[in-house]
Amino acid sequence: MPDICNKYKTHTLCDGEVSVTLLSLGAVTCDWQVPLSSGQRVPVVLGHADILDYARYPGHYGTIEGRVANRIGGGCFNLAGQRYQLSKNEGRNTLHGGLNGWSKRNWNLSSDGNRAVELRLKSVDGDQGMPGAVDVRLVVSLIGHCVTYDFEAWPDRETPINMCNHNYYALHGGTPIWQQQLQIASNHITESDASLIPTGVLKQVQGTKYDFREMRTIGTADSQKSGIDINYALNRDHIGPALTLRADNGLELNLCTDQPGLQVYTGHRVNAVGSALAGQRHGPAMGIAIEAQGYPDAVNHAHFPSIIYSPDRPYRQTTRISIQAH
Repeated sequence: MPDICNKYKTHTLCDGEVSVTLLSLGAVTCDWQVPLSSGQRVPVVLGHADILDYARYPGHYGTIEGRVANRIGGGCFNLAGQRYQLSKNEGRNTLHGGLNGWSKRNWNLSSDGNRAVELRLKSVDGDQGMPGAVDVRLVVSLIGHCVTYDFEAWPDRETPINMCNHNYYALHGGTPIWQQQLQIASNHITESDASLIPTGVLKQVQGTKYDFREMRTIGTADSQKSGIDINYALNRDHIGPALTLRADNGLELNLCTDQPGLQVYTGHRVNAVGSALAGQRHGPAMGIAIEAQGYPDAVNHAHFPSIIYSPDRPYRQTTRISIQAH
């Protein structure tokens, strides 16, 4: 387990020709290598070749987001008769935990083997304006071609928790994602306003660029390439992967989750900063973020699935992603 500048740690999980590297800073999945049918190993998540670039250019490549991932409208909410004002980092709104969200923290990383790694974090009462202290545990495991993210969080009082992994998947190296095919088990999105805050309306995807109920090329759905950044309300009675992504090099991604939503972001506003892994390019639409989570701004919409957790109701999430050649 290398020690990077006596501060950040990395650990690589291996199973056969598949490997996944985790970084303590932001609990980042910084590299995920899988073999093509030719046997060539390729990176399938956007990452930096220089580990220190994660500190130089803080962003969301492969990070774990919390205490509340996604957006909170107005950077505030009410809970048990009290109003909480949060740190704002996207205009009037709070995004991915605020100015110093969990993606910017150095987690405690440990592992005793090459199949699983544990990352832990303590969040104090008042962290970014949030009520209560929270102990967080994430276990990332690799079996075959499948990576599992198991989240647990134990608050000492009622508080919102909504964590997610923020990998940008780049199945086809240095080419944009527009020609990749996508299928999502969802009939509705959470309609959003111009600042990407949900209006509270669940809107049918039929007849929109968000309709991926059947396998469809991303660039065909979004013919203007204006980009997609929306939460899908997953069909809870669906059996099978919540999302499938295919590239023309034969790689296929399948994601299964127990979360009610998937934020899908085509990365069209991503800037090219820092070093890229071999065979990759960074920039607009070079990777697609797929974030299993609760609905955005759920703290301000009582009819959305609740993200309020307590000592009697600790937070849990399991999300599994497999990537392999077909």
